[in-house]
Amino acid sequence: WVSGRYHLPMDGLMLSLVTVAMARAGARELVELTLYANMREGQDASLIGLFSDWRDVAVETPRGHATVLGVALQVADILRH
Repeated sequence: WVSGRYHLPMDGLMLSLVTVAMARAGARELVELTLYANMREGQDASLIGLFSDWRDVAVETPRGHATVLGVALQVADILRH
C-alpha cells in the first residue's frame, strides 16, 4: 500500500526498513551503508572479473522526529539521485 501510494520502489522500501531497524537497534542518528550492484556488459559471459558498481550513502535518522515514512522517502530520494 505505501509503495503504491507514495510511488516508492519496493526495493527502496525494504532498504528503508532495514535502515530504520539498524538505527533503532544501534541507537544511531546516522546510518551509513554501501550498496553494491553487479554489472555486466551485454550477453558475453566469457569475461572473468569483478564488474560491480557501488554507492556509499548516509541516511539521517534523528531520534526525536524520524518516522518510518520519512526515512522511506529519504532513502527513495537518495536512490533516485
